[in-house]
Amino acid sequence: MSDEGGNHREGQRRWLARWLWLVVWLGVIVLAGENVFSAPAKSSPIDVGYRDFKFPNSAKAPTGEKPESKLWWNDGTWWASMIESSAAGYHIYRLNLSTQTWVDTGVQLDDRLKSKADVLWDGSRLYVASHIFSSNSTLPSTDPDDWARLYRFSYSGGSYSLDAGFPVSINDGRSETLTIAKDSAGVLWITYVQKNNDGKHKVMVNHTGSGGDDDWGTPFPLPVSGASGLSSDDISAVVSFDGHIGIMWSNQSKKKMYFAVHRDGDPDTSWDVLAAYTVSADDHINLKSLHADPDGNVFAVVKTSLKSATDPLIVLLACAGSGACTSASNWRAYTVFTVQDRPTRPILLIDEQNRRLFVFSRNKDSSGDAAIYYKVTDIANISFEAGLGIPFILSTTYTNINNPTSTKQNLNNSTGLVVLASDDSADYYFHNFLDLGEPLPEPTPTATPTATPTATMTATATPTATATNTPTPTATATATATSTPTPNATATPTATHTPTATATATGTPTPTATATATATATPTATNTPTATATATATSTPTAEPTATATMTPSATPTPKPTNTPTATLTQEATSTPTTTPMSTATAIPPNTPTATPTNTTTPTHAPTGTPSPTATPTATPAPTQTPTTAATTTPTTTPTHTVTATPVTGTPTATPTITTIPTMTPTATPQVGGPPVQWHYYFPFVTVETTVTRAPWEFLWGRESRIR
Repeated sequence: MSDEGGNHREGQRRWLARWLWLVVWLGVIVLAGENVFSAPAKSSPIDVGYRDFKFPNSAKAPTGEKPESKLWWNDGTWWASMIESSAAGYHIYRLNLSTQTWVDTGVQLDDRLKSKADVLWDGSRLYVASHIFSSNSTLPSTDPDDWARLYRFSYSGGSYSLDAGFPVSINDGRSETLTIAKDSAGVLWITYVQKNNDGKHKVMVNHTGSGGDDDWGTPFPLPVSGASGLSSDDISAVVSFDGHIGIMWSNQSKKKMYFAVHRDGDPDTSWDVLAAYTVSADDHINLKSLHADPDGNVFAVVKTSLKSATDPLIVLLACAGSGACTSASNWRAYTVFTVQDRPTRPILLIDEQNRRLFVFSRNKDSSGDAAIYYKVTDIANISFEAGLGIPFILSTTYTNINNPTSTKQNLNNSTGLVVLASDDSADYYFHNFLDLGEPLPEPTPTATPTATPTATMTATATPTATATNTPTPTATATATATSTPTPNATATPTATHTPTATATATGTPTPTATATATATATPTATNTPTATATATATSTPTAEPTATATMTPSATPTPKPTNTPTATLTQEATSTPTTTPMSTATAIPPNTPTATPTNTTTPTHAPTGTPSPTATPTATPAPTQTPTTAATTTPTTTPTHTVTATPVTGTPTATPTITTIPTMTPTATPQVGGPPVQWHYYFPFVTVETTVTRAPWEFLWGRESRIR
């Protein structure tokens, strides 16, 4: 009875402990909210780049707009203006490069969720020009909450602090974009497009006065031709260069991109203007500058409104030569992406140390998936290869990644390069980092693979020289198979679209032929010979005859990884050559004419014996067309043949184009939906041990837990 009573009391204590634990847990939930047990927001590797934390759905496209910059580099670290889903407004975040994770510093920026920021770090202070976004320019507003604000921060000891007297208002309305620059005299400038009371949309300008960064004048229309009567969708951007302020804007009604120049210290009415690009215009601009550089002073990436597939859609404009970019002869245009690449929202970054220009853009592949791609060119010799470019932020799970953004600053090997983007469908941030001191991956030359795969696959490998995709493993010293529509067995196998094979025959007693085929697509029946093919091989064997056949395709087009089936064919053959060996194999693909290709091989000098190779091809996955192979001979000696075949995708061509997948893809497996929830419990004097995926309520039922 005492044992039973003790067990009963022990059970009561256990149940009491569990219920007390539940009460404490529920109390913590009530006090701390939904994030009590959530792990810190971390970045997860995707196909190319990293997925970061979520942002509020109401903060649409937080990495937009096109000419604006959300990142800066300071004190050996990358920083950003970002907003987390649970945060009340934008904060300053720091990038931990070792974990590729953005860390919230807690420093508040604009608390308006629908605001957009343009960020400038001048080496000593941080300026954040923040405006309320409107997809079209609007009339001035009397509501101060609609006005743009300037925040200024000082930096010390690894942290930022808001300066006294800030933020200050810098305009009187909403706008699609607003950018900021600082001239050589220390004057801050902003520009944006606004609808005026006269009903016209105009380029607007404002700047600080003699009183300092918090002393702003009244915004005024840019006093030059082409800056009024704009579309409500047009935008402007500002840049500082070589003692000047430059303003570029789109005028879609006139199909031109204009550039106005103001010398630092001149009156507000003193401007030079020209049309920098007269082919077409759209509201996508991103400006950068180099100071006193013979290869260029001002660079811009802009978007056109052209429609044909090969028309330029993203164009780099470069101003070089003497003068202040006020002459049309100073400007040159270079196509970066064409209409068929479906690019949009480009940004430009300058690697000053290595003399390179980087253009990033949201492009779409052949399946319509959106990702961030880039191209790079030397500053002194500007030229861009055709095609989508190099993927920089890409996910097969998140297919609406858009709005790349980075910094106004020029870069070098110490800074590296960081681009931030966002997906409005999933409400996630994404980013990637590029070490500028390392070699760059090769670009993808076209938007789709050069060779187009067919619907079916016929992979045939036999130990004899037949009209199939495999060479004839015989006792000859040298065999050549060309798997064109009429195959020939000559000295060295060469294939235009068929697999590469390497065959080696030695005088060992038991030959084994092993063919391994990896195919993204294989030729249809039209590529299978429809007539009897005769292959003849001439050999001069020695005591140990050696046959080497190498079939290496000159190119391997690379489609999307999801379109790549893999077939592995394995043949084992035993053959013994005779004085006059003859082997005949008949392959009948299902969709070929009734003619049976037959290959007869008669070596000029052959050892005694009659070869009898027997081959059993095995394919995984099985191709839709399965060849039937028959071969019968009688072996006496047994050379060994090893064949390795790699089918190549697409329609055969004389020289397929090599398509290279860039090496930027992380080795980590794409993560869908985030990591499993891990539960961590902390109570005074109590430690709970459980499986990492165990939910708190499971402790009530005593599953794999103990309390001590």
